[in-house]
Amino acid sequence: MAQHVQPEQTRRLLASPGQWHRTDQTRTSSTKWPPRAHASHLKKEATKPAAANILQQQARFNKFIEMFNHQRSHEALDMKYPAEVYQPSPRPYTGLPDIDYPFRDKTIVVTRCGRICLGNKKINFSHVFAGQAVGIKEVHDDIWLVSFME
Repeated sequence: MAQHVQPEQTRRLLASPGQWHRTDQTRTSSTKWPPRAHASHLKKEATKPAAANILQQQARFNKFIEMFNHQRSHEALDMKYPAEVYQPSPRPYTGLPDIDYPFRDKTIVVTRCGRICLGNKKINFSHVFAGQAVGIKEVHDDIWLVSFME
């Protein structure tokens, strides 16, 4: 009859310079196992419970970003840190071009509170589009067709 062995006894972590392995005494193969917390645990640590104020919360995010990019190796990156392989794009970001709506009656910028203002009319649209240009066309009396990036 086989002797029952506890899982804690079958696995151990071996550290060599720059290399971490998980070995299983019941198997002959070994697999890489980085010495890090699971990503969801790191995210939870950065967000829950929320910090007392916005500055403390930002400090938690900064700590998470430092850990994620500089102290936590990633299997998809051949066990390198993201900061080791990151290269900024050689192309500068110039933003989006101005959007034009040639087949609409008018182009209007949505207000910060998400409204479209037509003269003295204030039409609630969506705060998601705040600051964005939208095309409008009156299809019937007081019925407007609103287009975004179309």
